[in-house]
Amino acid sequence: MRTIVAMLALAIAALASPAYAAGTGMPMMKGIKSPTELAALVEQSLASDPAGNKLLDPVRCKKNGSCATARDYFGGIQLAHPSAKLGDIAELPQYLRSLTKQSAPAGEWHISRLLVRGDKHTYDAKGWKRAFLQGESVWVDVNTAEPILAGHCGNVIGEGPTKPQPGPGPGPGVAVPVGPIGACPDVYILKVNVWREKALDLPGVESTHAKEEFVEKFIGVRVSRTHGKQFREAYADGKVARSATPRIFQVSLIMTPEVNGGPPTVTEEKVLGNLTVTRGLKELRFARAQLEKWDAIRVAAVNGDIVSPPPYHLTGLHELRFFNHLPGTRLGEWDANPVPDCIMNEHWIESE
Repeated sequence: MRTIVAMLALAIAALASPAYAAGTGMPMMKGIKSPTELAALVEQSLASDPAGNKLLDPVRCKKNGSCATARDYFGGIQLAHPSAKLGDIAELPQYLRSLTKQSAPAGEWHISRLLVRGDKHTYDAKGWKRAFLQGESVWVDVNTAEPILAGHCGNVIGEGPTKPQPGPGPGPGVAVPVGPIGACPDVYILKVNVWREKALDLPGVESTHAKEEFVEKFIGVRVSRTHGKQFREAYADGKVARSATPRIFQVSLIMTPEVNGGPPTVTEEKVLGNLTVTRGLKELRFARAQLEKWDAIRVAAVNGDIVSPPPYHLTGLHELRFFNHLPGTRLGEWDANPVPDCIMNEHWIESE
């Protein structure tokens, strides 16, 4: 088996877009476990800065770009949810504590983000528009039933479908089928590797990770592609360890014009289900016929903190795509391995 070639592609836009020029899109408060925890941070911040311009969590801001202030949340909720009737920023902690956790609704929703550049950030009310993945949750206003905050990142949820519909229940959801039984070249295996955060400390990894945040399309600098062999060699030498925390990923097969040099939009998608990766490694098995039909395999993180790949600044999703079709190839990225080697890898790094 050779080195990985796993590419990340996260969505739609060009480097020259005004949003990109304003900064890199980041979550507001990633890793917050409950509205109560967020309320406590807001309360503590307002005690020392009643105007609400102080960072809620400077450590988290430095770690994963979650640089929100109480003022960001107050203004964002006021703008997107006037029904919340927030009249003063001092009311924000009590309001946050009243929110309840529910399964994410169906349909596409506008979600806020922070545009971060250097030590400055601005609030972007409609930074992303996407559908929630299976297993995602939201924090809901108990009086209006409106989804207020996204559970995985703490971002403010804005406009959505006319009538919110029940989303999938929490948890792993539909499991990905085991896959076809057979031998190469009729069956191909994509290994999903999840490494502990110490993998970022390996030579060159954090530098590549920093550059990856600015790449708009699949082709470019990627931690998974560049350092996959390095991770596996370090694991064999006992220098890094696989994740001990179960991580859930949604797996699908997609069609995208990027295979022919177009944008990384998804024109068709077949969701296979959710995959629970335990002990940091899981195999995905695909029949060659599937790979020949679909442009790419899409794997997106559903729960748990992920450092690498970083969230794409227009969607907020941690996502990798492995191409089955590329110009000048018989079977896309799989061509990097000679028959009868039909095993490839993609690599994720968790946040602890």
